[in-house]
This record gives sequence, structure tokens and C-alpha cells, in this order.
Amino acid sequence: MGVFDRSEDNQGYRDALTVIQKVYESLIRNPIIKDQFQLVYPIRATYQEEDSAPYYFAGLETNWEVPIPLREDVEHLI
Repeated sequence: MGVFDRSEDNQGYRDALTVIQKVYESLIRNPIIKDQFQLVYPIRATYQEEDSAPYYFAGLETNWEVPIPLREDVEHLI
């Protein structure tokens, strides 16, 4: 995720981290998506430390469990 901030104070990283925090909080409150995909902890957050003003980047690393499909070719053997 990235944000663009032209201000001279080089504080755009705060905006990027604010967005990451809001996404993180949303994932904690709703760890299952469409009754299929379940969040697996931990969630890792990172941000770009090198100067790239006026562009600021941050990210979340998440892992998800997905449903295991049933094999239809062996269903008659059960």
C-alpha cells in the first residue's frame, strides 16, 4: 500500500501506517472472509524505511486457510 504526501515535513509515513493499522484492526475484527477464507496469525506489518518522499509505502503480510476441495472422482468409494 502506498500514499502520496507533498508536505514539506516528510510525515507521509504516518498516513501509510494509519491505513495499515485500520486494515489490521478490520482483519482482527473479521478474520473470516465470505465464510471460506480464515486468517491465520500472526499478521506482520512493515514499512519502507528508506526515503522515497513524497511516496510512502507500508504493507501487511497475512496467511489464510482455504477450504480443502473434496475429490469427486473417489466419492463413489466412500
